Amino acid sequence: ETFELPVRLCLRQLNADDYDRDFLHLLGQLTEVGSVPREFFEERLQLLLASPFQTMVVVEDVDLRPKSRVIACGTLQVEPKFIHECGFCGHLEDVVVDWSMRGKRLGKRMVSKL
Repeated sequence: ETFELPVRLCLRQLNADDYDRDFLHLLGQLTEVGSVPREFFEERLQLLLASPFQTMVVVEDVDLRPKSRVIACGTLQVEPKFIHECGFCGHLEDVVVDWSMRGKRLGKRMVSKL
């Protein structure tokens, strides 16, 4: 999905190219990330993509292509439950918007899509 703010943005699932689009730097605005080599990033991404109970989305600033960057991200984890007739419960994790884009309701839009 592409939507307009002061720049053109694309909401999509995290992919391997985001390693070079400042994804880890963005997460560093939320908490300590540490050293994550590309190989480990790609292994962890495959694990995440294989899970039917977890999805991670990013918002990419497409106006900066070919050197676009990730400016927001969030994760939805779905927990299968026994309560509520074996229902499910969703948890939002690792939601962060780049400091340069905060205050524009971007996080709210992203979370509503999760």
